[in-house]
Amino acid sequence: ITYQAVQTFVFYPHRPFVEGKSAREKVRAEVLRFHPDKFNTRVVPKVQPGQQAVAQELAGTVTRILTSIMTEGDEEGKYDL
Repeated sequence: ITYQAVQTFVFYPHRPFVEGKSAREKVRAEVLRFHPDKFNTRVVPKVQPGQQAVAQELAGTVTRILTSIMTEGDEEGKYDL
């Protein structure tokens, strides 16, 4: 999971449910989706027990990248957060 891959995914123009949303709204939706509290209660229980720690680690990586994207967007004046 890389910064570029997450950014490409978040801003891919043909993703269902995000068409017509602003950049701010797209990033915010993904931050909420991968938030540890939500992810750990909704997704992790569906993962095989031996892979749950890996899933949590990867979600944490995605969350950190999304936070970086939000911070950069805010600093560049792309959107208000």
